[in-house]
Amino acid sequence: MYAIETDRQFEVNPLSYTFESLQEKTSQEANPLRLYTNVETDGYAAHWHNAIEMIMPVEEDYTVKVGGAQCRLHPGEILIIPSGVVHEIITKGKGTRHLFLMEPEDFFAVRGITRFQSLLFPFVLLGPDADGETLRHAQAYYTAAVGEYTSGNPLGEAAAQQWLSLMLISVIRGKLEGRGEEGMPQDSKQVRTAAAMMDVCSYIAAHCNEKLTLDAMAEYSGYSRYHFSRVFRTYTGYGFYDYFLLQRMALCRTLLANSALSITEVALNAGFGSLATFNRVFKQAEGMPPSQYRRIQQHLGDRTENGSHSAQVHGLD
Repeated sequence: MYAIETDRQFEVNPLSYTFESLQEKTSQEANPLRLYTNVETDGYAAHWHNAIEMIMPVEEDYTVKVGGAQCRLHPGEILIIPSGVVHEIITKGKGTRHLFLMEPEDFFAVRGITRFQSLLFPFVLLGPDADGETLRHAQAYYTAAVGEYTSGNPLGEAAAQQWLSLMLISVIRGKLEGRGEEGMPQDSKQVRTAAAMMDVCSYIAAHCNEKLTLDAMAEYSGYSRYHFSRVFRTYTGYGFYDYFLLQRMALCRTLLANSALSITEVALNAGFGSLATFNRVFKQAEGMPPSQYRRIQQHLGDRTENGSHSAQVHGLD
């Protein structure tokens, strides 16, 4: 157990991270759709995206911790993780897995879909318990998206995005039919709650170097302190302070790996009041001092540039 300096002291459980995590460059984030074909034995640390993440193993199983659950994916099964949901990917051996990241604005901008977005929270697992027809359709759409994205066709990425949109629509329709519903009202309480939590997650990510408190974020969301704590944990799988620390540590890792800032400058830019506090909290969270983490990331970067990294990333410069 350890504490981080903010307007109040709080304790969180230590989190274990792998050395390699999904760090997207600014140029990559401008791309509304990205495909990662992963063949590494390394997993991804607890993280989240603005993008919707869709994972399908091709060879060997894949384990993902998301929304307070641990999902074991077998080849052909699909996991859909909405924007803002923290998740951790665990691998125990080599295999092949496709991971799509699609910006939510490109899907939910379609008229009539926004009101159903809460049906994807906190995640959707299309596995053994899924409706057979829904799973078959999803597999066909996902496979078609991979084929289009990797085809080299000038319109391949656009076509891949359409296939994935069809997959998400198929999943949402399956959920509605399973509940015996034909639709949901535009002012659905569930939809409004999901939108509020997504807004809070985005705010925390953008301001994780500031002194955020539970009371302040509850007020920002428009909920009482008690209700906010309960709903936030339901939608993210984490308590507020745990989630806040995850975002601050993600910022620290990015600054250490991708900037020329000194360790002291990283500490200050990440919102820590002293270098000693930063060193202590970072070591407890990452299992090593910031200086060692930076050296490891620099080594991994050199190894990737030299072509020894076995993961393939499609469509990225």
